[in-house]
Amino acid sequence: MTNIINPRNCPVCGSTDSEELSVYCLKEWKIVQCLQCSMVYLKNPASYEELEVDYSWDSTFIEEENRRKKKRGVFKNIAKLIRNTNYKYRKSDNDRYLKILGPGKILDIGCGDVVRWQPPFIPFGIEISKTLAKSAKLKMQNAKLLSFDHCLTEY
Repeated sequence: MTNIINPRNCPVCGSTDSEELSVYCLKEWKIVQCLQCSMVYLKNPASYEELEVDYSWDSTFIEEENRRKKKRGVFKNIAKLIRNTNYKYRKSDNDRYLKILGPGKILDIGCGDVVRWQPPFIPFGIEISKTLAKSAKLKMQNAKLLSFDHCLTEY
């Protein structure tokens, strides 16, 4: 998946000398620190195409959620359950932001396939996953929110 064969140099100083910070590495991701300028960076970033498909949230969510759940432990899982319950009883994001910002354009970065914003907001979404972007665009068309061609951008 990721390009481990062609690791990159330090993005700040261009040095090839680096030390792996294994405590921060996860699977194939290599986090390193430059020995010249001390910059910490990802040695083997995924290509943009891999980010769109292989590493998109819709492809990795279940595995990542299970990993986080195991790491959290019982008390943190209970706290998360309480937080999620509280979210159900609070005002919607639409109402809260309308009170704070007033009506107008709103940018949802990493919007997934969820259409969160209703009129009087004009939603603009950015989603790297091609699958989620297509699904969101379809939902917006069905909800008649796509009177603007530029509401969802696929990058």
